[in-house]
Amino acid sequence: MTPLAEPFAQFNGQSTAAFLQLSYLWLLPLQALLLAAYFLAFIRKDPIFRPDARLIAAYAEEKAGRAESTAQKQVLGLVAAGDLSASLALAAEYLEKTGSADLPAVVVLRGQLASLQRHRDMNLIDPDAAQRQLNRIAMSLLNMTGALKT
Repeated sequence: MTPLAEPFAQFNGQSTAAFLQLSYLWLLPLQALLLAAYFLAFIRKDPIFRPDARLIAAYAEEKAGRAESTAQKQVLGLVAAGDLSASLALAAEYLEKTGSADLPAVVVLRGQLASLQRHRDMNLIDPDAAQRQLNRIAMSLLNMTGALKT
C-alpha cells in the first residue's frame, strides 16, 4: 500500500508516513460502516429476511388476473386467500376430471401439506421453516396451474 500512497503524498508535499496517518482519519468512518454491516450480516441472531405468506398471496393475485380459465381463477383465488388445503383439493378435482398427468404431484403436495400441518400443530417444526415449506408447496401449486385449462 505504501508504493500506492507515495504519489499522493508527494502531490500534497507530505511524507508518506504523514499521509498514511492522515488517511486513517478518512478511512475510519468507512471501517465503522463495514464493521456494522458485518455485525448485521453475520453476528445477528435474528434473520433479516423472513419467509412471508404475503409475497405468495400477492403473486397468486397477480397470476389470477392473467388466468385463462375459471378453474385457474378459482384455485389461484384460494391460494391468494391462504387456503392451501382447499386449493389443492380443487386442483385435484379439476385434474382428475381432465385426466392430467399432474394429478399425482397434487396428491403428493396434499400429503406434504397434511404432514406439515400435523408437525406444526405438535410444535415439532420451527415457524420460519414451516412458512418456507408452505411457500414451497404454494409455489409448486402456482406453477401447476397451467395444467388447469378446462
